Amino acid sequence: MKEWVEPVAFVGGNPLRLDRSKISFAGGLEMKSIFAAAILFAASVQAAVGANKEYANVRTVAVISVLGNQIDMQTTGVTIFGNADYKLDFDLGLDAQIVQQATAALQPQFAVKDVDPGLFAGLATGTFGLPRRLPSVPKVEGVDAYVVILPSEQTELVDFHGLVVSHAHDLIKDASTWVTTQYAVVVFDAATGRRIDYGTSQYPSSKSIYGHEFPLETCDNAIWSDAADKMTDEQKARVKKELSALVSRSIAYTMASAGLIDKSQAAAVTAGFDTQGDPSCHAGF
Repeated sequence: MKEWVEPVAFVGGNPLRLDRSKISFAGGLEMKSIFAAAILFAASVQAAVGANKEYANVRTVAVISVLGNQIDMQTTGVTIFGNADYKLDFDLGLDAQIVQQATAALQPQFAVKDVDPGLFAGLATGTFGLPRRLPSVPKVEGVDAYVVILPSEQTELVDFHGLVVSHAHDLIKDASTWVTTQYAVVVFDAATGRRIDYGTSQYPSSKSIYGHEFPLETCDNAIWSDAADKMTDEQKARVKKELSALVSRSIAYTMASAGLIDKSQAAAVTAGFDTQGDPSCHAGF
């Protein structure tokens, strides 16, 4: 249910995946890592079974997305003195896309009702992570659970929150530009407001020992500008297309992580989504 992050190292301020075969000490670390991964996998399966039991009485859900239209445009310098960021706001259409795609994934198992997203506009990631309950519980007749998509954080060696385009400088090689979508699917009991379960943004990855990774791609530096007023319509369109594709590839699998559907169903529904992003972008750092 929770997101897991591949081991990374920093070179010139840029995070890079570590080759696990190169950090094995007399073979011991590798075996311990595999053993630990097996334990974590078993725990996640057991937790997922428990979560599915909690959905036993859930028949009708409402899907709400409050991911919004603001992109955090980050610059990572060679040193911290070169770090900077600005906010880029324009109509991304992601919330409507998410509601449509999440509904498509859920409808074989749940009835889905429309709800005013304004009722959840103030919901956000708190100081201690994702909210454990709704601050106020909307009373919508016939809804058993609220499925809320909201920005989340990735703070394991990288600092991403919500929608991010990150431009990182390096002493050794050319700068890199990454696009990522950090969000969570959080399910709340409609009667009590209590959090039932959640999943953080992810899609399958054969490169990860956990079988998945958070949505991120390396893209052409030409999609980046150092200020909002320097971003051209073409650059915005390319960023929008890539963000949309990352959501399309991950939303169903993130719902599976929250226990709402299984992974085979997530794969089937994702196959029908438009997952083509910017042609310059490729998976990973």
